[in-house]
Amino acid sequence: LTGEEDTATFAHTIERLNMVADLMGEDVPRVARAAGQAIKTDLAGNAEEAFDILTASQRNSLNVSEDLLDSFNEYSTQLRALGLEGEEGWALVAQGVKAGARDTDVVIDALKEFKLRVTDGTAAAADGFDKLGVNADDAQAAMAAGGEAGRDMMAQLLRGLQEIEDPQDRYNAALALFGTKFEDIQDAAYALNLDTAVKEFGQVEGSAAKAAETMKSNTAASFDEARRSIEVSMDAVNLALAEAFGPELTKISDWVATHKPEIMAFFFDLADGALLAGEGIARFVSGALHVIGPFSAITADAFGGALQTMGMFVDAAATVADALGMDGMAESLRSASGFLDEYGTKARENS
Repeated sequence: LTGEEDTATFAHTIERLNMVADLMGEDVPRVARAAGQAIKTDLAGNAEEAFDILTASQRNSLNVSEDLLDSFNEYSTQLRALGLEGEEGWALVAQGVKAGARDTDVVIDALKEFKLRVTDGTAAAADGFDKLGVNADDAQAAMAAGGEAGRDMMAQLLRGLQEIEDPQDRYNAALALFGTKFEDIQDAAYALNLDTAVKEFGQVEGSAAKAAETMKSNTAASFDEARRSIEVSMDAVNLALAEAFGPELTKISDWVATHKPEIMAFFFDLADGALLAGEGIARFVSGALHVIGPFSAITADAFGGALQTMGMFVDAAATVADALGMDGMAESLRSASGFLDEYGTKARENS
């Protein structure tokens, strides 16, 4: 963003930024910094391209160690120095990660060492370089020049490495190119291939837009399913309360049915992260006390049982969240269930 965009463009960019942050499980400011760095180093021409590259990188498992944003900030300049533009640099890194390299740091550190050794002549002087089929002076000059010449020389050297058939010769050539960093990257070095990297990386343009549509569709379907499941559970809770506490407590059951929307909203608030652990349960219990307090016939034992029944409902909701893949929500709901069960037990013990 330059500050000259119209409102619609600004709103669209913010929406995309939030979507990419959600997709990666990262904070918005960190994603914004990484996208900005990609633009500054010419890896991306604008915010949309930066978001596309980040989304495609996430899709290609480059965030497996949760270091992708740090790598974008730290290494975008290094990839540009290698003559790699747009998604090509990250596509090459993805090949290394998919072939077994620990994370993006390992691959990019190996590529940095590659450039350094070829540029200063260390690689050419090492055993095995002669097996790559490249003139040492030409390699050194091209890598020193950088840009397209450096990129094409890297492609040629990596191609030559893959074409070496003898395992020992290939090992020596890899050691000549990557030096001690070969110990970290190992066989993943043989998977690096600029001729195929972008194709293997998959479609990048429009990746953020496609991911946004998929997330919207999945979220809508998930919440529709969750809402239906919770509605069924509420009917079961209504019946359970009536049966558990006898005729004198049927008004509580009626209250549960009457306030179904508020109770359901409580759980969807939890799913949205609007309520912190315990706070939602406190509000729920507070409301229940306010409503059932006037019924003098209710004993501590009965109310304790009611809390435990509510706890069973919350635990059922956690199961629904599990089925929908909402691990964070499920964990929060199970904590809430334990809270209700604990307080219900204490109430019954003191009856």
